Amino acid sequence: MDSPKVIVTGAGGPAGVNFINSLNGTYFKTVGVDMNKYRIHLCPSEERYVVPPTTHMDYFSSIYKIAKETGATFLHPQPDIDVKWIGASRACLEEHGIKTFLPSTETIEIMQDKHFTSAKLVDLKIVPRTRVVVARHEYYMIDDAIRDIEFPMWVRATHGAGGHASSLIKDSKQLYAWLDYWIQRGVEKMIAQEVLPGRNYAWHSIWKDGQLITSMARERIEYIYPGLAPSGITGTPAVQRTIHNDKVNKIATGAVLAIDPKYSGIACVDLKEDKYGIPNVCEINPGRMFTTSNFFTQLGNLVLHKIFGNYPYLYLTLGMGKSPMPGNLPKYNSLPKGWYWIRHIDCGYALIHEDDLDEKICDSFKPTSSE
Repeated sequence: MDSPKVIVTGAGGPAGVNFINSLNGTYFKTVGVDMNKYRIHLCPSEERYVVPPTTHMDYFSSIYKIAKETGATFLHPQPDIDVKWIGASRACLEEHGIKTFLPSTETIEIMQDKHFTSAKLVDLKIVPRTRVVVARHEYYMIDDAIRDIEFPMWVRATHGAGGHASSLIKDSKQLYAWLDYWIQRGVEKMIAQEVLPGRNYAWHSIWKDGQLITSMARERIEYIYPGLAPSGITGTPAVQRTIHNDKVNKIATGAVLAIDPKYSGIACVDLKEDKYGIPNVCEINPGRMFTTSNFFTQLGNLVLHKIFGNYPYLYLTLGMGKSPMPGNLPKYNSLPKGWYWIRHIDCGYALIHEDDLDEKICDSFKPTSSE
């Protein structure tokens, strides 16, 4: 029997490449598509194509043609905009024999808007105080934000990944300047939120009809090139580690179910601790993997020799209507804690256990507690 083929969008970007690499050596074959004629050459799939942007009138006809030529029967959207448009067009895709495994269109709309997400979760007291400050290129309720959220405050766009348009704002003069800059760049909606000073978490999960299948959490410690972003957050962690945290597990699970009790597919939740050490939900990314999906895949291969960490594999198998689950697949903490994933541009990665992290420190170097 031929291996099932999966079309992966954004296949020349880091998230798409890591998703595809996670499937090497598995049952699945991938067909990579990207709208960038340069980045498509980074795609590790044997079959790869340049396609129009998702919003282009010829996008879906291109996908149908590729599926017919390659025999692909499943479509995984990796960039957020692809999740949005492919989710809205899933009925047409299914008519062409192409499956998807995404939450509802309404759920995608809510989760891709950080303001809508916050509004849905505010009664659970698991989100930072939030106020809209820009709507449709106009200043909006700035006085309310200043009154309700003391400076410094966190200001960011409601849509987009990688800390888009985010910065720590220290006073009203800086606030107006920051908003004016992004309004002129076309950002339609921005929010102000209370600052969350604690640790930064990412919770990766797979769902089927409201049932959590498995999940794993990690802590982001350092970002790649933080000095290039005013916020210090570039959306791409250079250092992260696996964790087991009951609060993160409980809060992230409750957040997904509060928005969609019948959630299906991938849910990636960003959380940050408040001043009391309680994780707050910053955003939920529906339908796509975190960029570092291969972190868990490689760790699972190294320490378990099982598929527990291969979230792309588990997601695709479940999405194709099969059961990928060994009987003891854990609902939470699917991998061991204390493993560091260290990487940088053009440097590859290192997977290191915490017991071995400091083995190369020179004896003459005595780090202080602050270091």
